[in-house]
Amino acid sequence: MERMEEYRALKAALEETPAALDGSVRRAQTRLRRERRRRRTWGASFGGAAAVFALFVMLVNVSGPFAAACEGIPILRELAAAVSFSHSLSSAVDHGYVQTIGQSGTDNGVTVELEYMMLDGGQIVFFGRVEAPEEVERCMVLPDLPPDGGGEIRGCSMTSHSIVPGELTTLFTIAIDPDVFVFPEVLHLTCQVELHRGHDGSAPAPAPTSAQGREEGGRERDAAVTFDVPVDRALLGQSRSLPVDRWIELEGNRFYIASLDLYPTFARFVLEADENNPDTLRTLEYYLEDENGNRYERGSASGVLSIGNSYWFESPYFQEPEHLTLHITNAVWMEKGRERVTIDLETGEALGPLPEGVTALVGRENGDIAVGLTAPLGRGSTEDFHIHYQLFYDGYYAPDGARFEIMGYSTINGLPDFAGEARRQETLGNTHFTEVIYLRDWAWSTVDVGLYFSRRTEYPQPLSFALT
Repeated sequence: MERMEEYRALKAALEETPAALDGSVRRAQTRLRRERRRRRTWGASFGGAAAVFALFVMLVNVSGPFAAACEGIPILRELAAAVSFSHSLSSAVDHGYVQTIGQSGTDNGVTVELEYMMLDGGQIVFFGRVEAPEEVERCMVLPDLPPDGGGEIRGCSMTSHSIVPGELTTLFTIAIDPDVFVFPEVLHLTCQVELHRGHDGSAPAPAPTSAQGREEGGRERDAAVTFDVPVDRALLGQSRSLPVDRWIELEGNRFYIASLDLYPTFARFVLEADENNPDTLRTLEYYLEDENGNRYERGSASGVLSIGNSYWFESPYFQEPEHLTLHITNAVWMEKGRERVTIDLETGEALGPLPEGVTALVGRENGDIAVGLTAPLGRGSTEDFHIHYQLFYDGYYAPDGARFEIMGYSTINGLPDFAGEARRQETLGNTHFTEVIYLRDWAWSTVDVGLYFSRRTEYPQPLSFALT
């Protein structure tokens, strides 16, 4: 059945309201009309299909009987699942904030269907499905966004995750720095697909017949499909800024928040650090809460937690709260002047202060010098679930000041083999982990390594700051 035929059938099904649901549907339709009046300056760009799908999502959220009735309609059931993982995206779809794409392409026996897109000034979220051979259990869509006319697209990053073929889901997201990224009129996407078959989850697929399936370095994907997606410019104008204009203090460090920037699918605030602060803030864990007790967690559907000093959280754009309070639960700090430490490669000792609970060790693996940092597992770790966190940062340095990039590292539970059996028994895998970097052809007896933090602070009682 063609997509338009599916849409017409769906629309007809929605228009035939079961008697038991008549009141719920009427109330929802009244609410939708109010929303349309508020959005009439831009709502026409979404088209009739988006309005019908927005009505559906709203009914699922407000009506148990309607949701139960939808269980028998596969298309509706799949769409409800696709928007349920994110508060911000659910709210956006509920208010008709969707651009329908309705494109598909096939390469090497794999079909990618790009169905819908949500975008604003901070991220683009793509929904669709992948149809693959029967033996494929999981797959991943890896997008490429080549610039128009050559050059480099700046201010964005792509995020993909493993998905089940045949299901309508989030295929990938593009996180955008609103201060840098410039939206083109048309997004020229190349969607490369990796397939994982059932017997061991990683068997190589047949070589693709399409030349598009070949990426840099000669490595090949299983399929590649291109799309030209026009950008609905009306969607990009939907944002507002709530003035804050206040300083907050954390452990003797002062930060200024000018405003909260609210977009339909994410929100953010910028922490401007006082230049006299004794510490650099590396990581912040937090949530915002409105006057009704609704929580807006940190991060967004694209997986972005922060870009520079801009911190992202779930959006209250459609809820329009009067008051928002910032609650901070954890912070990771680097004391200024302690960003690097020298490691003696002969003894394995650190010649300067390490973060509390962190120890150094040195050994050899495959001819390279291995430098490790060992630390306690993160808060919330269990016997079967170990939480690691970042220890190294900003490369490593020779005694003459030459800087080298960390080209790869390993993270293991407990201590690595080169630590020796006796020492390995001192630090068991269910209490500590080790992060290891490798120095190749190193001509010096010491190395300066960059550290990510000097201390990590958990606030048993969250620090709270009223922002609006």
